[in-house]
Parts: sequence; C-alpha cells; structure tokens
Amino acid sequence: MPILEKKYYGEELNVKFIHDPLIEMVCSLHVMSDMSHHSDCAFLTAPIVDAMQPELASELAFFSDHAYQWLFIMDLFSEIVASDSYSPNADPVENLQKLTELNNDDFAYLYLGTTLNTLEEIRAWICEPKRLEQEENLPLFQYIDKSDVYYFITHVDTVKLQLTHALIQYWNQHFSSLWDHLKRCSQNEIASCKQKMSMQSIFHLLSERDGIVISGNTIHIPRYPHLNVSLTDISELTVLFSAFTKAHTLLHIHKPYFFVYQYIPVPVAYNQQEVPSALPEIFHVLGDKTRLNILLIIKDQGKSTKDLTEILNLSPSTVSKHLSILKGAELVECTKGKKFTYYKAQKAKFRELAEAIQIFY
Repeated sequence: MPILEKKYYGEELNVKFIHDPLIEMVCSLHVMSDMSHHSDCAFLTAPIVDAMQPELASELAFFSDHAYQWLFIMDLFSEIVASDSYSPNADPVENLQKLTELNNDDFAYLYLGTTLNTLEEIRAWICEPKRLEQEENLPLFQYIDKSDVYYFITHVDTVKLQLTHALIQYWNQHFSSLWDHLKRCSQNEIASCKQKMSMQSIFHLLSERDGIVISGNTIHIPRYPHLNVSLTDISELTVLFSAFTKAHTLLHIHKPYFFVYQYIPVPVAYNQQEVPSALPEIFHVLGDKTRLNILLIIKDQGKSTKDLTEILNLSPSTVSKHLSILKGAELVECTKGKKFTYYKAQKAKFRELAEAIQIFY
C-alpha cells in the first residue's frame, strides 16, 4: 500500500518508500563492479571483496560484465519489491527463490529493461531468436552488447537459475550480516528523509537530483533522452533507499511507474560481523599470566588447589582466587574427589573461543 499520496495537476500520485534487503544487495554488487567510481561507499563492500571465494566472485562477475554492471538487475528487483505480490517481511532467501517461479517471458521482460522493450518484443525474440539478429539500432544495445542479449534470450532458464543461485550464495555468505548493520544504522536517516519528502512537491523531489530536468510537465533525462516521460503518465513514484547510490542519480521508468533511488549515509566505522558479547570478558580473564599458567597445567589433567599451590609456589588463597575467576568464565570444570576438588581446563569452551576469534582473520 502507498505510504503517501500527492497531487499534481489535480491527479493523484501514490508514493512508496522502500528500504529492502534485495535492493540493497544488488546495489552493493553494482558498487563492487566499479569500486573506484563508488569510493564513498566502497568501505562497505571492501571486506566482502577480500573474503569472497573465487567461485562465487566468478558467478557474480558474469552479471556485472553482461548486465551493465548490475544496473539492469537493479531495475528488475525494483519492479519486484514494489509489486503488491511481494512479501517484504519474508525471508530474503525465500523471496530470491521466487525468481525461479517467474515464467520466462516475464523474467526476460524485467531483466532486459521494461523501459526499453515491450513484452511483445521479448516474446517474439524468445520464440524466434533470429528476429533479434536482424535488429541493429535498439536502445537496449547502448547498454548490453547484442551478443549478450542474444545469449540471454536463448538461455533464459539457465540465466534465471544462475542469478538465483549466485544471489542466494552472496546473501548467505556475505550480505545478510551487512544488511543487519544497514538496517540498524539507517532507521533514523530514513525516517528523516520520509518526513522531508512528504513535505516536498513531486517537482522539487525530482528536479533537485543531478541528471533530471523538469520542464513544464515533462521529466527530461538529458543523458538518456529516450527515457523522457510526461508527469501525467506517472501515477506511482517509488523511492528506494540505499547506502550504495551516492555516486550518481539512479532511476527506472516503467510507465505509469517511476522509481528513484535515495542515498542514505551510514557510519564509516563498520565491521561486517559483530564481536561476540562474551569475548571481551574472556580476553580480560586470559590477560593474566598466572591464570594462563594454571590453564596450561590443567590442560590435560585435573589438579587440586594444593597441587597448584606447590607447582606455582603461590599461596592457597591466591590460587583459589584465580581458579574462582576461571570458573566464573566457564574456562575450567570441577570434579570433587574424596579429599580435594580437582580443576581441569574446559576444552569445549576453548573450541568455542577459537571459532569466535575467526572473525578477526
């Protein structure tokens, strides 16, 4: 449902505000396709690039190379997330899997740009690829090489499965934790933007963006004149919030729908993974040489307070104090004997610790 309604020339305009994980995910891939051009937000994706396995990087690079640096796929997802059938509260992986449920005609229409082609043209190309071979000066070829369009038209099912698989892998391995961070950090900024935009006219909202000129009732895109559109042809404006769109104005037009991206800044200080809450306490406990010596002594065999007193040449009270701290951190386990209590290092806890510190390398 639209969040806001505006009027221009007496006509009603529905305005939607959307901040969605799938939009942010494909926007991040656009940034990764040219990090130097997106230096203001590359700090968000640099850790992902460093950690990504070559196989996944290769899968994603295919779409960067053959889908205009992910811009066409951004358009595809803008249409999907703004549709009434989309479930914004569903698990993102479930929403990604629904890509495979799209019939080939609809998927190809969304993938190749609803602004540049008609559904009838797409269907004709799929049914008879030779028709595409005869085309020479389509606006589509300004963005995607004709040979790439032909490959897509003749391999729609394959590309659909490849895209779904690559995005699910990217989400699971890298982007889900980044989305959690973006969602937390951007809530106040988005609320502020919504309030500001709700007080602006459609003319001001669009004309303040680089690359958009409004003259009379026409929206002009000087760089891409074939995208020019009359305001009277637009009944719904969708504002897509993203932390990855500072470098330039990004928009998508599919009459009567107009999509525009709104940049939202996020803090520069960012760790892709959160530090486990127990780590600071455990590091504090382990920051004492005597306690480390105790753990080494009881690593494989339990020792009593009396044993440790003699081995370390310390007073019983000092040893007891250190054992109490280690026990509080669950780093030692206790076994009561006939006369003494025996302490042994809790190896399961150290295995957990080893897994937790993997976020640092």
